[in-house]
Amino acid sequence: MPKLVNKSNVELLKKYLKENPKDHSRLHLLLNFLESVSLQINNKFLDESIIKDAFHSMFYNVYITMKSYIKDVQSEKGYENVWQEFEKILKKWGEPKPK
Repeated sequence: MPKLVNKSNVELLKKYLKENPKDHSRLHLLLNFLESVSLQINNKFLDESIIKDAFHSMFYNVYITMKSYIKDVQSEKGYENVWQEFEKILKKWGEPKPK
């Protein structure tokens, strides 16, 4: 699957996910979980500094890896706002700084 995530291979990734529904479900479960955490941060239900300290690199790496796929899904009618809270957090946080 890693070779399928760059922009030029989004169609191959979508084909792979269609042929492998368990991986499709797992990927969407991960993205939806990150969206949920991001939504809770953005609405002040979770402490942003704690989540950022613990998971900034993980959030960032998932987003960078899946960005082309996320943008492709968002380009579909009715899915324009999917994972937008996750993107909002990453735009705010930016790239993690080495410790």
